[in-house]
Amino acid sequence: MKTIIEPSREIPVVRECDVLVVGGGPAGLAASVAAARLGARVVLVERYGYLGGLATGGLVIWLPGFRPGGSDVYGGLALEWVQRVERAGGTAYRDLSETEQAVLADPELLKSAALDIVVGAQVDTVFHAWATASVAADGRVQGIVIESKSGRQAILASATVDATGDADVDRARSMMQTMRDMMGTVVGNGRMEGTAIVTALNLTREAGHAQVSAAEAFGKRFEIMMRMIDRLYDHGPGEYRLVGDPYGHDELQYVGASANNKTWKVTSQVEGPSNGLVLTVTVDNVMEAFHFDPAAGKYQITATKSGVNYSATLTPTINETNHTAQLTASINLQDSALSQPITFNGTLQLTLASMDMSSGPRATSATFNGSFSSQFGSAQVNNLRVDFDPDSSQEDSLQRIRLTSLQAQIAARPLSLSLQGVDVPFMKLQGGGTAPTSITVNTLQVTGRDESNKQISLTISQVSGTFEEYRDPVNGVGSGVIKTLSGRMNFASERLTLSGEISGTWDNPVPFGQISQAGHRLSTYPKGTIRINGNMTPSIGKPAAVDITIATRPDASPPKGTVSATFTYGAESMQASMEMLLEANEVDGVYPASATFTMTHSPSGMKVEIAGERNQPPIGTIKNASGTKIADIGKARDLGVPDLGDAAIVKYRDGTFETLHSLLP
Repeated sequence: MKTIIEPSREIPVVRECDVLVVGGGPAGLAASVAAARLGARVVLVERYGYLGGLATGGLVIWLPGFRPGGSDVYGGLALEWVQRVERAGGTAYRDLSETEQAVLADPELLKSAALDIVVGAQVDTVFHAWATASVAADGRVQGIVIESKSGRQAILASATVDATGDADVDRARSMMQTMRDMMGTVVGNGRMEGTAIVTALNLTREAGHAQVSAAEAFGKRFEIMMRMIDRLYDHGPGEYRLVGDPYGHDELQYVGASANNKTWKVTSQVEGPSNGLVLTVTVDNVMEAFHFDPAAGKYQITATKSGVNYSATLTPTINETNHTAQLTASINLQDSALSQPITFNGTLQLTLASMDMSSGPRATSATFNGSFSSQFGSAQVNNLRVDFDPDSSQEDSLQRIRLTSLQAQIAARPLSLSLQGVDVPFMKLQGGGTAPTSITVNTLQVTGRDESNKQISLTISQVSGTFEEYRDPVNGVGSGVIKTLSGRMNFASERLTLSGEISGTWDNPVPFGQISQAGHRLSTYPKGTIRINGNMTPSIGKPAAVDITIATRPDASPPKGTVSATFTYGAESMQASMEMLLEANEVDGVYPASATFTMTHSPSGMKVEIAGERNQPPIGTIKNASGTKIADIGKARDLGVPDLGDAAIVKYRDGTFETLHSLLP
């Protein structure tokens, strides 16, 4: 490498003070303000154009240690800084436990509050200046040399405080803090959003139940109407009444003949909201007994009483030339217990293998199109088609299901669902029945409201999966198990957006239930690979990118599982790998007997190495890029912190420590 010799020169001394603080992060902020408030003349040098360090520019805005009710671990300047931001409306609190909270603060308001504090303390602040050398004499630091747009300058001081945070221990702590923040962003936010989705679904279900309960009288009347239709089967035209006994049983009683052989009339005498309901069924052509037959023509069905008017038109048709049959339905249900009518319009088309109906129709396909609307919600189905094998038994006949689109909305607490482009072919199984051979889904989208009535949406797209038959080794009965699966996912809420892909392949797929069964053997444990990669952008905190590959190799020597992952968090990243040696016993099935874990931080080059055995605290080290040990990881009592017993801790070479548990959200 070429070098040059810089000629000696005089450097102007631009400031002299009692206390010089280098670095305007949280430590430098506290040191400079504390000295100034005690009457010292203070100069604060910061290389950026703002204060706060990683808490602001690094977006490390997760500050644990606050106690519910105001008894905080923090005090003094740290608490004052947060309280200024809180008064400006820039904080949010998150429970870490029953006794501890973390505060999340707006980084821009943190910058503003920090500047207000130093200005109020009359600290002389120099921004956009790098400390490049120290000024030393007689074995003590007397100031520093800075470089800025104004060139090289010197600042002299009676006392100099290095708050730059460039030491290895600080780098190691920063790495662990990055891990903590990353876990909070990726795992913590993921868990919060999972809870939000479940809560939204529960709220929707509860709201729906409330509406259904309010319409209970309608439900009972509709049930009685369907029972009257069912009781009419194989009864000739005429007038009837439906009577019940105290035990909930009912029967159809003949009253008299009808005016023609095309009409059935039933009056409900069952106690309750259906009492007095009159059902009338009329067909186009004469029938000896009631049943559904295309030869009867159109079916007109009504059910009426005061405040009730149900009507339905059912039109079955058959085309013997084309071997097709069709049922068209139009239904309108008006009831005083409903805030709006229930309407349904739909068509079911069948393609028949034969016109011989002696043993019932044998369909090769069925296609449905229809729409539904009510006070509870609405739905629209386009081209739902099911294909059958007419020469197989009923349990073996399913061949394929396809759907062009399904749109549905729940009105009680707005929730909408859109499903498009579904295709699921089926295979016959050993021992009877069918199971999917593959599945493709173009798009599944769900949109709703969370517990704060804020919109959330989940979109799953480009789903593709394959299945194969698994035969139970005991009874030989077959079942369908997944072989490959891939797809994309996008989630959006007020708190964060998440997008990513997932793919998986299993070389020896087994039913999911068997994986966790006690006594499961390595010989049948799933062998495969799953990859997850995506991006998460929280409303508070840095964006995070995740790329994880999980592999299980139960047939390796020794059997093992591996995880490799890259986490990118703002300008920093972690490359991690873990290897678990697998064993099995009669009680626990397959379990990780031991594991090794390594993680390297970029750009610092810090490396974490941890090893552990089952039911034992892990042990390990943190080393810098040159291999020098910066911290030990292990039992607290073994690392000189007996008060914490067997808790796993990280103990730095300067004597400070933190628990591994604190790294988890």
